[in-house]
Amino acid sequence: MTFRRGSFVFGVDVHSVRRVLSDPAIRTLGASPEFVFGGAVVDDRLEVLVDAARILGEKAEPPPTPHVLLVTAGSSDFALLADGVEEVTDVPADSVQPPPPFLGGDRSNVLQAIVPRERGYVLVLSLERILTSEEIRSLERLPT
Repeated sequence: MTFRRGSFVFGVDVHSVRRVLSDPAIRTLGASPEFVFGGAVVDDRLEVLVDAARILGEKAEPPPTPHVLLVTAGSSDFALLADGVEEVTDVPADSVQPPPPFLGGDRSNVLQAIVPRERGYVLVLSLERILTSEEIRSLERLPT
């Protein structure tokens, strides 16, 4: 599944996506890490909302109509912020390339691969590596 956030187009394994929401209620969380956009209210529960663009160092503007992908990564559940969801598609194995080492800076390990497209690339996220163990602990301490 591909989605836009800031200047990036990201891809995630569709089997890791539990649900996609359009324009959910989002609230600000005080004293949260830089990569946390806020909290999305889902079924009377507050889901911590991670901004993948911020993890890669881009301070993207808040989307006018936010989308939220509820994902599972190993034993962790969290939400990803999206400007919009693009498509679900099969990707031929021979089109998948390793990400260049300079892409993502200190957090390049969150990128599993890149897939060339007609215009630009899809940055395939490794959901298991998008949050460090320290970041997961900091998310658990946030008020929900």
